[in-house]
Amino acid sequence: MKAICLDATGTSSLEEGREYFVFLNGPLAFYVSRFDRPTAHFSCAKAEFFQVIHEEVIDDDPEQLNFEQLSLFNDVGPNLPEQVDTDIQEPDDDSKYVQLKVMIPEKVISPIEILGVRSKEFTQKRKLWSDYVRCIQSFHKYSWFESQNLLEEHRDIEQPIEIAIHRNSGFTPEEIIEYL
Repeated sequence: MKAICLDATGTSSLEEGREYFVFLNGPLAFYVSRFDRPTAHFSCAKAEFFQVIHEEVIDDDPEQLNFEQLSLFNDVGPNLPEQVDTDIQEPDDDSKYVQLKVMIPEKVISPIEILGVRSKEFTQKRKLWSDYVRCIQSFHKYSWFESQNLLEEHRDIEQPIEIAIHRNSGFTPEEIIEYL
C-alpha cells in the first residue's frame, strides 16, 4: 500500500506530506518503507498518522476468497458536532478538505506549555495541538512553526481563524463559526 504521512510529530525519520510504502503491523500500526518491500522498512508508526492513497489488489481466485470490502477511510466529512447553526451548510463538492472558520479553545496548548510528566493526558493534549496546527497549515500553506505561532496568536486574542480539515482525518474542531 502507499500512504501519505499526515503527522510526523515526534519522529525524525518521517516527513509530513511525503509518500511512503506501508505494510500492516497489526490493526493500528504500519511498517513504513521507501521501497515496495516489507523487509526494507525503516520505521513503525501509528496508522492514524497516514492516509492510504493506494491499496494493492490481490488477484487470487475470487471463488476461494470471501472477503467483505472494508474501507478505513470513507469519503465523508469530519465528525462535526450536531449543535452547529442550521444556516451553516457543509459544501457539496468533492474536495478532500473542508474549509472552516473556527475559534481555538483555551485548552489547545503546545507540548511546551503542558506542565507535568508525559501521560495519557499529555498525549491527548499534544494530539489536539497537532490537529489544530496541521489544519491551519493546510489552509494557509505556512510552515509548521508559522502555523503554531498563528494558532497561539488567535487563541490568545480569541479571534476566529480559517482552517482546512482533511475529510478522512477524524478531527473535529470544537467551535465552528462558519463554513468557507
